[in-house]
Order: sequence, then C-alpha cells, then structure tokens
Amino acid sequence: MASKKGVAPTHLLFADDILDFCKGNLHSLQNLKTMLNVYEKASGQCVNYAKRKFYYGGATYSRSIAIANYLGMERSLFSDKYLGIQSKPGIVRHIHVRQVVEKIMDKLAGWKGKLLSFQARLVLIRTVIASYVIHSMVVYKWPCNIIKQVERAIRNFLWSGDAEKRKFFTVLYDNLCCSRREGVLGLRRLIDVNKAFLMKLWISIRDSDKTWARFLRAKYFKLNGVLIDYKLGSTVFLGIRWVYDFVQQHTRSIIGDSANTSLFFDNWLGDFSIAKRLGITSKGPNEFKAKDLDSKGVFSVKSAKDAIRENAETLPVATLFSRPIVHPTLSVQHWKVWAKKCCASDDNVINKIGGWFPSMFRLCRRDCETLSHITWKCRFAKRIWAWATRSFNLQPREDLVASYKAAKGCSRMIKDLWLVANLAITTEL
Repeated sequence: MASKKGVAPTHLLFADDILDFCKGNLHSLQNLKTMLNVYEKASGQCVNYAKRKFYYGGATYSRSIAIANYLGMERSLFSDKYLGIQSKPGIVRHIHVRQVVEKIMDKLAGWKGKLLSFQARLVLIRTVIASYVIHSMVVYKWPCNIIKQVERAIRNFLWSGDAEKRKFFTVLYDNLCCSRREGVLGLRRLIDVNKAFLMKLWISIRDSDKTWARFLRAKYFKLNGVLIDYKLGSTVFLGIRWVYDFVQQHTRSIIGDSANTSLFFDNWLGDFSIAKRLGITSKGPNEFKAKDLDSKGVFSVKSAKDAIRENAETLPVATLFSRPIVHPTLSVQHWKVWAKKCCASDDNVINKIGGWFPSMFRLCRRDCETLSHITWKCRFAKRIWAWATRSFNLQPREDLVASYKAAKGCSRMIKDLWLVANLAITTEL
C-alpha cells in the first residue's frame, strides 16, 4: 500500500494488536479474506469480524461502504488511538496530549495532598505521575507550554498539596531537578525526559534492520543520506529532528571484525587507541555503532538524561543527608531548612516581601528570628546541643559537614547516630 524507496511494510504486530496493510481493490480484499480463512483453519480460532475495523482513505464514501459490506467490518476514521497513543498527522498540539494532561490533573486533585507529608507527595510524583507522561513522550515531542503547565501543577502539589494553589515559599521546579547528591530532590525536568525517550526512539529507527525502521529511514532521509529539511506531515518526525544532532554527536563508528561487536570503550582517545583497546587487529567491511553517552558504549535512557542536563557539583552536605541511614522524611526536611528558601523565618519573610517589620524570636525573646538563631544561637537551642554533646561526648558545629567531622575516628555506628542526631535536632528546632 505505502512504499518508500522500495520499502513497503505489510503489517504491524504488538502483543494482541495486528494491523495489516493492503490496497482497496477487489483482488487485495480477496487475498485478505483468504489469509484470515487460512489462519482460522490452521489455528482452530475464529476471527471476530465485529471487533475488527478498517481504515480507508483516498476514495469515495460509496466505495468505503462497499468495502465494509464485503469484509463485514466496521470502518473507523483517523484520528484514533493505537496502543494508547493518539494518532494524528502534523505538529503535536494540545489535543494530542490533552488526555494525558487531564489524567495528571485529575490524579493530583484526587489525592488528599494536605493530609500527606512533603516526602509522601514527592514519592507519589516520582512513581505515579512520571509513569503517565512516559507512554506519550516516547513518541511525541511535547509542546513547551504543555510541559510548563504540567510542571506548574506538580510544583504546586509538592509544596501546598493542591495543584491549583501556590505556596508562598517554594523553590523553582528547575532547581529541584538534579540528583540528591547535588543537593536537590532528584526530580527530572519533563523536557529532558521527553528528549531522552525520543533519542531512544531515533536510535531504534537508525540501528534496526526491521521493515518499519527501514521504512521510516527511507521516509526521513534523502537519497544522499541527509536528513530532510522540508516540512513533513508526520507527528514523529518533529521529535526525531529535535534529537538528531545530539545523537549524532554522541555516536562513533567502529570498523572491525564481527567478533568485536560486543566490546565497547571507556573514552574516545583517537581511532588508533580505540582499535587497540577493542582488540581490533584487522579492519573488516562491517561498521559498528557505539554510543559515548555511557561508559560501556550502550545507550540507555538514564545515561541520556544525565548527558542532556548540566551536571552540578556534588555538595558534601548533600552526600551526608542523602545517605541510606537517614530516613527520607528527615533528609527532605533538612534539605528544606538547608536551602534557606523554604523556611518561613522572619529574615526570609523580610527578604521575600522586600519590606521590614519588627522581629523577635518567641522562645528566647532576646534576638531577631533568623535561621541561624533558631537552629544554633538561641539559648533554647544551646541547651539541646549541650545535651547532645554530653550524650555523644562530641562537639557539634553549626555547619553539618564540620559537625560530622567531629566524629572522626569513632565507629561507624557512632558516626551514623551522630549524623542522624544533628539532622533531627536541626529539623525539630
């Protein structure tokens, strides 16, 4: 039915979904019915024509009615869903991903966010919400305004428990999207997730020798092997063109024997060093592709996500409160205090509103309410830290890293208890 440079797919199979391609003339329709009859005899199963449907275009309405009567199937019109993905040609717009966005909004609205802790809401976002967008992002390049809309709802739910309500003290969503060892919550920017999955799709198309992949390569490339530069009525091509240059920059070709196809590299140091490291002694006719996004040379979505974003510096204090010995709730609470942007102390409120008002800490009524005074300088805080000093026979410090170093030379159990005690006291204060 459809042919690109001699490549003509005949069918698509996925789980229990079968999509056959044929022309609309009588001879092709007869062959289709014959094929189904042969299948029934060979398998002992009966084809349920009431559940089957066909798509037809390019001719008159009366002709489609005649085909429906001949096949005994119902005609369906594009757009339609295939494997849960809305199938429409052209640029991806809000209508393509509207159902995904509405599903996320409904899920956030259904959760009793105000009854959940900050850490519980964070876990729900990581596990549940992230799974909703994946199914669509592996195919489509999402519009930027839709991504911002979803991220805004996620941010509001994380901080206030309500997707529609913004809390006064928050941190920008982009500033949350780094690893925990970099001092952030470990979320992912949706645009990076979208780009990483489209890179996986493009590599599958580029490196696969299956009919569907060869058909798309023939469709997206010119005869000279260059990616087309004109508009194409394809929803998938926009995402492919978006990630094409990035993937090509992180892919190298290796010429060698087929025996070396399973060997990859650590770093690229030049063609001679590559061949020597891989043990290639003679160049053969085969060309192998390897990806330098990962140290093993094998593409993965995780390595693509790490390559897309700029790696921030690993913070020593973040490596402490992100250890497995620290409960996640305690770790997140200390992060909120340590960030000095989420704690509604008087000094933060004054900086936020840009004004000034009288400040007095309620526990001691001797000094202004600042974060440093609450957690360290107040006489009430000093009594708590003095108790910790007597219990552990260690001298605490205001800086978490310096305080942890006070336990140098102690056993691992004492170090862990001392770390948790420092985090718990700071959080409770």
